[in-house]
Amino acid sequence: MLKKLIRFCGVTVKSSPVLCIFNIGMMLFFVLMQLGMSYTFKLLTGLLTAGGNVSGRFQAALLVLVFFVCITFGGNTDNFTQMVKTAYTRKAKKLFHRRFLRRAYETGQDAFYDKEFYDRYEYIKGHIDDTTSLSEVIFNDLIYSILRIIVFSAAISLFSPLVFLYILLLSAVMCAVNLYAVKKRVALNDRYVNAERNKNYYDDVFVDRGAAKEIRLYRLKEKLTALWREKYREVESEKCILEKKLKVWNFIPGILQSIFTDLLLLYFSYEVFTGKLQVDEFVFLERSVWSLSWGIMSIISVVSGSMFEKLKYVDKYDSYVNPKVPETGRKALKMNEKALKTDRKALGMDEKASETDRKSPETGRKAPGSFQGLEMREVSYRYAGQEAYALDHVSLKVKPGEVISILGENGSGKTTLSRVICGLLEDYEGDIYCCGGKLEELDREEYARKYGIGFQEFAKYSLTLRENVGVGSVEDLEDEEKIQDAVKKGHLETLLSELPEGLDTVLGKAYDEKGRELSGGQWQRVILSRAYMGNPEVLILDEPTASVDPIEEIQLLGRFREIIAGRTAILISHRIGFARLSDRICIMEKGHIVEEGTHQELLDKKGRYHRMFQKQRKLYEGSM
Repeated sequence: MLKKLIRFCGVTVKSSPVLCIFNIGMMLFFVLMQLGMSYTFKLLTGLLTAGGNVSGRFQAALLVLVFFVCITFGGNTDNFTQMVKTAYTRKAKKLFHRRFLRRAYETGQDAFYDKEFYDRYEYIKGHIDDTTSLSEVIFNDLIYSILRIIVFSAAISLFSPLVFLYILLLSAVMCAVNLYAVKKRVALNDRYVNAERNKNYYDDVFVDRGAAKEIRLYRLKEKLTALWREKYREVESEKCILEKKLKVWNFIPGILQSIFTDLLLLYFSYEVFTGKLQVDEFVFLERSVWSLSWGIMSIISVVSGSMFEKLKYVDKYDSYVNPKVPETGRKALKMNEKALKTDRKALGMDEKASETDRKSPETGRKAPGSFQGLEMREVSYRYAGQEAYALDHVSLKVKPGEVISILGENGSGKTTLSRVICGLLEDYEGDIYCCGGKLEELDREEYARKYGIGFQEFAKYSLTLRENVGVGSVEDLEDEEKIQDAVKKGHLETLLSELPEGLDTVLGKAYDEKGRELSGGQWQRVILSRAYMGNPEVLILDEPTASVDPIEEIQLLGRFREIIAGRTAILISHRIGFARLSDRICIMEKGHIVEEGTHQELLDKKGRYHRMFQKQRKLYEGSM
């Protein structure tokens, strides 16, 4: 934990070192001004109790002026510290958010199907503001309290060194009480993270535009409210009980503080009566005791309260952002260890190295060569928490320039197969050879650029049409010719002519009132254009006509062969129409490839493909 705290502080300082040092310097200045207030008041009290003359009155006026200066700078620190705090902690927060987002991007998609991981991921994401706010706690509240305790303890100990022992004893007791409270609260948050996610889900459903029509049409308000109430009670009832108990425990530090202050004042009063302290010294000590008491309560509250609680969040954040073992799948652990130990300057810098020997400077993995075919050998895949395999010992060869159709019913493993092929899912068993090496040894990002993918479950970005198409190859986002080519291949010309701002029209009205809402079929064509963007070496299209009408499907079928001419393509569907365009058809069932061949070969076998063909033909002929 200490190493993580030190690393956290180091990152915070590096985000804005000048402002950080300036802030600490100003806090020390403010504390010294507060000490100056107390000492000036001591001198003024001594002067007044000694009797006044003309010279004394002049000294008193001068001391009042000094006191005014000290209270001006030492008694009005909130606005200044808030201004500085906002300036440099904002940069720290930005840095920690950026690190989290980068780590989320680097995490293999396999992990997001693991419930235990996803609970932890959602917990970290939900408490990221608590994590980043630790920088405010440390570099403002904690340091300010430490400086105040050091300065005023040193001042008090000049009169009575035994006060130090008294302060330490009290601090230990108060820390123990606060630590107990915080441990209970953090443990409760950990235990109910899944229930909290469920409660938040029902919160989001009520305000989600996509669910709004069904909630009203099916009158789901009462049902969803009941489900939300159930989760709310599950989470909040125990929190309420715990907070009541903690309120009682939190009385103890306040009582101890009062006892501490009163005993010190009694002790100093006794010293005055015995003649060991002067009245002006008592006044100085009384003011210092109150300042020290405030500092003790503040530092204990920070260290054992908000700081300790936020350290728990930092611990979880750090374990995710700086993992000992990358969470990109078990296959990632089998990478070439020698490549990982190679100095980064040597990676990819050998001019004589062949394309397939080149290493990525970021990951140490081999950079993929051009696509010369793909071979899967006994590949299996099982999603986290599932007993059954989504893919079960699948072997498949794809030649360059070949068009293959993967057909099967829902849940047969078609989409999982496509995700494994393009490198999204890495925790597979078996071997995949492609682009000059084993897939597990190739750089993930560079390998992904080989593919243009039209997902069945695609992202609808609240961006312009140009950007929604261009994200298929962000390197070519400014290339107008490639954008127009992708639009043409995706059959978007009609839609483009209807948009008021053309390619620069924002899709969706969620964040732009001038945006344009698209139908499911129109979005499908946008996704196809996205897949065509940048002329990828391999196309993977998952249910490319699922949302288009029959006439549109016929038009797409007519153009598709022309679009993919000379290019490798893998078509995922349960419709026969697209399958007939392919060179080879693979039928999947329960994670296995159960039939393979051309359209005519599979019809002649009169197996599963033949039955699928006959059933779909009857749908259009009217005979069920």
